[in-house]
Amino acid sequence: MRLDRESTPEELRVFEAWLNDNPRHRAAFLRLSTAWRRADLLRRLADPGEPADPDLLAPEHPPADESITEPSAVEHPRGRRWRPSWTRALAAALIGVVVGVAFWMMRDFMLGKSYTTGVGELHRFTLSDGSSLALNTNSKVVVRYQPNERRIRLVRGEALFDVAPDVQRPFVVTAGETVIRAVGTSFSVRLRSDETVDVLVSEGKVAINPPSDTLLAANGVAHVRGKQVISRVALPDEIARRLAWTEGRLVFSGETLGAAAAEFNRYNHKRLVIADPSIATLKIGGAFNATNPDEFAAALETTADVRAQAYRTLFGTEIRLTRRMSH
Repeated sequence: MRLDRESTPEELRVFEAWLNDNPRHRAAFLRLSTAWRRADLLRRLADPGEPADPDLLAPEHPPADESITEPSAVEHPRGRRWRPSWTRALAAALIGVVVGVAFWMMRDFMLGKSYTTGVGELHRFTLSDGSSLALNTNSKVVVRYQPNERRIRLVRGEALFDVAPDVQRPFVVTAGETVIRAVGTSFSVRLRSDETVDVLVSEGKVAINPPSDTLLAANGVAHVRGKQVISRVALPDEIARRLAWTEGRLVFSGETLGAAAAEFNRYNHKRLVIADPSIATLKIGGAFNATNPDEFAAALETTADVRAQAYRTLFGTEIRLTRRMSH
């Protein structure tokens, strides 16, 4: 408001210093000044050819003559026109809308915008800079863009990022204690725990826990546990298997039945339970619909020495897997 009137050189100097003190200051000022300019639309409430009433939202004082009941404007004792209360209510409502928009703009900037998926869901989102985000089952990210950085926090689950290049604003993903920094690339991050994270790069390269020397290039996979990073180059077939979830599929090539069941349980409320530990180490292969554990169980009964039975429990339905008994 002070900038709207004639400012002194000292006020302008203080204002410029405040802007330059922190990038957040400049961004906050730009967002709020935009909302302030939009508030000028309230001038349209004035009668045609009449200047805006500066006391439009002042406490209402009806005319002294209480016998006047017509809704037309009358002279106020102080000399300004008195308008029907609906005009004031409309003006207050519009101001509320403008302030509300400004608040939500600032909320997204300061706190970040959340994207989530439920169990068994897969969603894709386009971010404001043109980057894209794919979220796997039961996942959540918080996106907060700043003038000098694009920061994303993976709260839980797994996400695939296709990053729009912007050398002035690196793309930084935090997952638990792990930090992944990129400029323009395509990579996925899976948060297993605060200390355990898997990273896969399909295009470009990323830095893990910068300023360390760990760089992961295309077709690279890394397992991060705390500050220890174990990385290697993967064959294209493995990369495709690891990203099959983006098409709603689970692809196995020699994983154990225990690991396969755990993967299915990420995507479904109907859980696979290995009731016989002797079958947990069976090797599994094939491609399956991630949200169809019944299909997977039927395939096990057909191709392996496994019996699958559905049971209802207090917590829902589960499929118990045991070794088929010979007769």
